[in-house]
Amino acid sequence: MPLGTYSSSGRSYQATIEGTPEASSVARVMLSSLTEGYRHQDKDLVADVIRTVASAILDAGRAYYEIAKGGDQDGGLSLYRFPPQRVACVLGWCVQCVPRADAPVFGRRFVCIASNKIWRIGLPAKLGGHRRHRAMLRSLERLELPVPRFFVDDMEAGRQTGRFDLLTFARLNDAAISRATQRWGWNRRDFDDERATEFFTFYRTVSFNWACAVLREHILRELNSLLSRLFIAARVVVSGLPTPAGTISVRGDLLAGRIQFGDAYQQTAV
Repeated sequence: MPLGTYSSSGRSYQATIEGTPEASSVARVMLSSLTEGYRHQDKDLVADVIRTVASAILDAGRAYYEIAKGGDQDGGLSLYRFPPQRVACVLGWCVQCVPRADAPVFGRRFVCIASNKIWRIGLPAKLGGHRRHRAMLRSLERLELPVPRFFVDDMEAGRQTGRFDLLTFARLNDAAISRATQRWGWNRRDFDDERATEFFTFYRTVSFNWACAVLREHILRELNSLLSRLFIAARVVVSGLPTPAGTISVRGDLLAGRIQFGDAYQQTAV
């Protein structure tokens, strides 16, 4: 997640919703609609919102929310997520094609919502955008099995697979996963990989921390842009977390040998 367990990270993480009392209250109601429970402090609310929105984006590379009236006060707004599949936004409208099997439930094959009632957020270009993200997910689906399909079929049939090296396959599979996730630097949370050097593992980890920082700041920018678009005179302000630029600087120091592996991790992780 782009925002980890900050309470145990030792960082001076802070988040506030700044603005007039009335506008800040409206913003809190709207942000709370993105989470499952009520949070008394702004920093807890913002952390939950970032995690929830990030998870929604990473499912398919982008997420859609309907902006609707709601909440516990007059003029309150809420955000309701709906599936991003079969959605097209044209001529001021967002149209979703309802799957044929679900059409009887909705009583229609198409659902139309005005674009100004929709909040759409996707991955930033630095992380490949939604198209490259979906391509990465498809690649990972093909690589999810620890052994090839024919090997599984032979095991189920009680046959012995000849002239096949499982260790070589595992090495090549790991290399393919690393290549598919190169933009993110994902190391699969594996710090004991015998097929990777310690430097490579920490370099990938710092790169992943950079990707998380990019996504975190992107979500915050989009949230503040949405508040402005809805004429809510409030904004979310976060401090005390690693920035993308700072993480890139630490990674440069790591490449140049000016910083220890552990220090690089501590300065970029959340």
